[in-house]
Amino acid sequence: MRTSDLLLALLLTCPATAQLQDPGFEQGNTHWQFTCPNDASFTGSNAPNGGSLCAQVTMVSSTQPDCYLVDGTLPFVYQPLPGVQNGDVVTLSFWHKSIPTPAAVIGDMQLLVVFGWWSPPTVGYDGNSACAFNWYSASDVWEARTISCTFSGVPPGATPAVFLGGQAVNQTNGTMLFDNASISVNATGVALSARAWLDGCYVQAQGLMRDDLRAAGLVPSLNPYGGSESVAPSVLAVSGPDAIVDWVRLELRTGDMNTPQTVAVRHALLQRDGDIVDTDGTSPVTFNTGPGNYHVALLHRNHLGVVTGNSVPLSATPTVVDLRSPSTLCHTRPAPNTDLPRRTVGSTRTLWAGNVIGDDRVRYTGASNDRDPVLVAIGGTVPTNTLSGQYRQEDVNLDGLVKYAGTGNDRDLILQTIGGLVPTAVRVEQVP
Repeated sequence: MRTSDLLLALLLTCPATAQLQDPGFEQGNTHWQFTCPNDASFTGSNAPNGGSLCAQVTMVSSTQPDCYLVDGTLPFVYQPLPGVQNGDVVTLSFWHKSIPTPAAVIGDMQLLVVFGWWSPPTVGYDGNSACAFNWYSASDVWEARTISCTFSGVPPGATPAVFLGGQAVNQTNGTMLFDNASISVNATGVALSARAWLDGCYVQAQGLMRDDLRAAGLVPSLNPYGGSESVAPSVLAVSGPDAIVDWVRLELRTGDMNTPQTVAVRHALLQRDGDIVDTDGTSPVTFNTGPGNYHVALLHRNHLGVVTGNSVPLSATPTVVDLRSPSTLCHTRPAPNTDLPRRTVGSTRTLWAGNVIGDDRVRYTGASNDRDPVLVAIGGTVPTNTLSGQYRQEDVNLDGLVKYAGTGNDRDLILQTIGGLVPTAVRVEQVP
């Protein structure tokens, strides 16, 4: 799994499915936007638990012009919430701080939070909803706040969003700072029955994957991607075709697949027969987001991930997405990073093995290659050494043994993934 995806997993977990990306504002306007760019900016942050940046927004003021007079809206920092539907309960938590001008009085500062929608060039909200448009007292020290609202009145074609701003009254002005934002959505929910093969442990003659990690007691009870999902020992005791092979990460995405918006994330269990199930070991995977059309991304800790090329309609009734099938179209990135999303094995498709260092490509030689960590894991000097009894990224074939040389070693799979002939070749993951 890519390092950036692992960091995101720490923030986006279910069942409190997060819609916000970049809760700490560290990526600037990559995800957060301003309704009035001339009245807002990203600036240094000293918020509790904050990073290097926060959002700074000019307050609506009685003493200075704001973009309302020009663009027909108020100054806000905002982020769209793809997947949110009318009737969904959205809970927003964040830190805020007001900075009055020298002549201003802090008591004249007010926090402004809107649960509404963005229909350029104006912000809309449901005037009949008691929680859509919110005023709160502000302070010149950082304060934490949590607000919940049931979305309503979002018109067709508009994108639900949260907006953060402020107001200064009594002939004063100033700015509002925001940091450490997070959000959860209590939605109708959608269900997904996904299927896939991991090439590292797929046995073509059996039409099944090996479950060596489970048999050796190495599959962790808590998922390895940073989310909160865990599995009971009884689920890991199941053998046969429904035995658990490993944890995987599922994402629902919207928008342009080269610059997608991640709407919901779940960590789930992969069975020997390719079924991906919820943590009870049998059920389809549920996402706490509203019905709609989503691209489905599947990621694994040492295989290259895939994402569907077409959006999939999801609802409370489980939808099957079979990533083993050649007929299931998978996304490919633009040149020069275009590559085969999956490996062809007979009449089926598998996820490419060998992404040991967790970036977006498999390399056999050169800087940041995936072969050297296998050698380092077994000691770095004697290539015939092995490492057993651990749950490791370097265990490419998922047999519970890190092995650099000899039968069933992990190094050969990396070479096979890049083509098997030219050691300097690279296999690029097709998930943006």
